[in-house]
Amino acid sequence: MRQKKNLRTRHATMDSEGDEDSPGATAEDDDDTDLECAGCNSESDSCHCEAILTEFHQVSSALLELDALECLAGSALTHIVHSRVDRHVADTCTGSFSSPHLGSLEDWLEAVVVGWMRLLYTKEGGSLGSRRPVDGFRRRLQNHLYETYAQARIDQVRRVHT
Repeated sequence: MRQKKNLRTRHATMDSEGDEDSPGATAEDDDDTDLECAGCNSESDSCHCEAILTEFHQVSSALLELDALECLAGSALTHIVHSRVDRHVADTCTGSFSSPHLGSLEDWLEAVVVGWMRLLYTKEGGSLGSRRPVDGFRRRLQNHLYETYAQARIDQVRRVHT
């Protein structure tokens, strides 16, 4: 019987709890079952994540060198990240009207989302291609976070008073 284990791989994800997976492959426990990578769903012996990440950095580095990453992927990236921010704000604030969440949401945005953006804009050698796109995304994402948070609070007040 093959058991799926959560292996941490060298790719970053924004999971439902908002934690960012950190680099390095480690298994949760050392039993005799076959381990399956949570990133590529392959057995740990044939994990493809390292190759995928290498190719990803090669392509993004080439696009960064051509100043084409933003114009080719910017709107898709914004849509994906906005959806993730919307979901995280809803998950964090739903049913919890009495406690403020803005500080923890800002921390999450910086650590997880902006951290993921830095990975995207990192050249293959490990240097940040340009701070300008990341800083621009950060400002837009902060505005989106504030709008989403405010709307969530307004919706909560409306539900209480209806």
